[in-house]
Amino acid sequence: MKKHYLIIILLMLLFVGFVSVDVKADFTVATFADPSGNSNNPLFTVDFTSLTLDGNWPDTKTNLTLQIYDNNFPNAWFTMNEVTILSSIVPGTYLTGPGEIRFYKDNTNTNPLIVIDFNNGTVSQINFGAGSEFNAENVTITGSQIIGSLSQESFSFSFANTAILPGGHSGFTATAAFTSSAVPEPATFCLLGLGALSLVSRKKRLKPKKTTSTSIKKHYLILILLAFLSVGFISVNTKAVPPSFTVATFADPSPNSNNRLFTVDFNNMKLNGGWSDSQNGLTLQIPYNGHLFQNAWFDMNDVTITSKTLTPWGPFGQTGQGEIRFYADTNSISPLVVIDFNGALVSPYGFGANEVLFTAANVAITGSEITGILSQEQFAFSFANLAHLQGSTNWNDGFTATAAFTSSAIPEPATIALLAIGSLLFRKKK
Repeated sequence: MKKHYLIIILLMLLFVGFVSVDVKADFTVATFADPSGNSNNPLFTVDFTSLTLDGNWPDTKTNLTLQIYDNNFPNAWFTMNEVTILSSIVPGTYLTGPGEIRFYKDNTNTNPLIVIDFNNGTVSQINFGAGSEFNAENVTITGSQIIGSLSQESFSFSFANTAILPGGHSGFTATAAFTSSAVPEPATFCLLGLGALSLVSRKKRLKPKKTTSTSIKKHYLILILLAFLSVGFISVNTKAVPPSFTVATFADPSPNSNNRLFTVDFNNMKLNGGWSDSQNGLTLQIPYNGHLFQNAWFDMNDVTITSKTLTPWGPFGQTGQGEIRFYADTNSISPLVVIDFNGALVSPYGFGANEVLFTAANVAITGSEITGILSQEQFAFSFANLAHLQGSTNWNDGFTATAAFTSSAIPEPATIALLAIGSLLFRKKK
C-alpha cells in the first residue's frame, strides 16, 4: 500500500533533533480486524454476575491477522488471564482490575509477539480498553516484536456480535476488532522509520496487481447449516436466539496519531470522523458476504455530543444521531455499507452503538453490499493514538484518535439462505 516516505523521514528528523516540535507522535503498535464471522465464535465473555471478564482466540482457530508495525502475522492467536470487574464508572461502563494479554504466532505458545499488561481497564457493551493518558504507567506493552522502549501505551477492543449469557447470568459474549498505540523513544523511532522504509521498498518490488474485491475464507459448513435451518430442513427450538453475523470490519489503517480517523471535541460537544479517498491502507472486510475492499474509505456527518461525564479515566459522553458511509476506492456514489444511528456512546476507548444500551431500531445497516433484511444491528470503533486537540493540553477538552472497527447484525432467515447460496456460487466461480 502507498506509504508516505516524506512523513516517515520528517518524523525521524523530528526525533533526532533536526526539526523541533513540542509533542511526540503516537504510533500504532498492533491491530487486527474482527476474525470471527458470527456470535458462535466469541472472543470475549463479560459476566456481570460473577464480575469477571475473559478473552481469547485460541491457536486452533484461524483468520486473525495481527499487524505489528509493518509486519503481518496470519492466524495469530491471543490469551488473557481472567480479569475482575470492580465497579461502575458511568451507567453501562465498568472499571476492571489488572490483567495481561499475550499474542502469539501461529502454532507457537512461547516467546509472545506482544504482551500487554494493565493495572485497570474499562469495559462496556461497546468496548474494552485501557490507556496511560489518564493514569500514568497504567499500560505497558512488551514482547519479541517490540523494539526499544515505549511510553503512553494504550489499547482497545471494539465489540460486535454481542450475545446474552446463558444460565441466568447477567452479561454477554462478543467478537472484537483491536488496536493499540504508544510513543516510541527517539532511538526506537529511528529504527522503526528505517525499518519501514526498507519494508516499503521490498513490498513495492513484490506488490501484486491491485484488486478491489476478493474472496475471504468462509465457514461453508456453518452457512449451509444455517441455510437449512432457515428453510426448514432442520428443526430447532424456535425460541432460541439466532446467531448474529459480522457485517463489516477493518484493522486500524493509520500508522500514527498524525493520520487520525476521529476528532472528539467535548468543548464544542461534537464528534466527526472519516478516512478520505485520497488515503490508503483501509481494507474493509465484509465477512457477511465474503467480499473484501482494499483502500476503502468512509465519511460521516458531524455528530452532536448530547451529554458528558468527567471521570478519572477520561471523559465519557452520549451522542445524538448520525450516519457513517463506507465506499470502495475511487467511488463516491454508491456506498458499500451505510450505518445510521439515533444515539451512541463515546469515550477515550471507543465509539459505538447497539440496540441494548439504547432503544430498539437504534442502529440500521444498509448499502449496496447488504442483502435482505437485518435486525439487532450494532457497530463499534476502538480508539488508539490519542492526541490532544490543537491548542489544548487537557484530555477533558477532547482528543483525536485512530481506530479499528467492527459491526454485526442478525439476518432474517431468507437472507441467511441467500448468503449461503451466494457464497457457494461465488466459491464455484473462483
